[in-house]
Amino acid sequence: MTIIKKEYEGRGFVKKALIILIFILLSITILGCVDLSDPGDQGLPTDQEKPDSPDQPEGQAPAGTDGDGDTDNIEWGLFPFSFSTQDLFGNTVTEETIGEKLLFFVHVWGTWCPPCVNEMPELAEIVREYEDRVGFIGLLDDFGSNPDGAINILTASDMPDSFINIEARLPELSDLFNILMQTRAVPTTILISSDGRMTEPIAGALGARYALLIDSVLEG
Repeated sequence: MTIIKKEYEGRGFVKKALIILIFILLSITILGCVDLSDPGDQGLPTDQEKPDSPDQPEGQAPAGTDGDGDTDNIEWGLFPFSFSTQDLFGNTVTEETIGEKLLFFVHVWGTWCPPCVNEMPELAEIVREYEDRVGFIGLLDDFGSNPDGAINILTASDMPDSFINIEARLPELSDLFNILMQTRAVPTTILISSDGRMTEPIAGALGARYALLIDSVLEG
């Protein structure tokens, strides 16, 4: 499967999604963990303060909408990026492992990031609530250096197995990782429809408010 090239198609968020996203952005300006000094670096914390959340650029249509707020065209499908790798537990995973979903929730995090770790129990509840419709993918920044720490955090949070965690800088997902790291912060989250359309990357730990983000796209 080739990477779907539709992530920049469609203009204008639906009104409800825009209002919710603006609310979230305004409420989490201090909840991002750290700067990433360069999208291609090792993702280690720096001494710089996290920059203010960037102004929302002229948005793409929310995942699964046609730009006019119509979500009737959301279809179940596979994650629109092909990859094959191992997860934290050594299992081989591909886009087919995640299965056909309405949306895909992609979340960059690291074990060194306190907000990432602190929100894990709430994120686990979100995963349980939406796992039948939404595919959850964790892009773990320190996958290679602290896999045991990540497993301990996920286990302590009672995270469902449906939250699949893989190497953040997987070559097959480099285009997606670069889009996510436009925020230059961790954690950062994006929603993707099975046809490749994306919401804007959202920087910061949302905890239970991830449900608002997901609902704003699913319900339109």
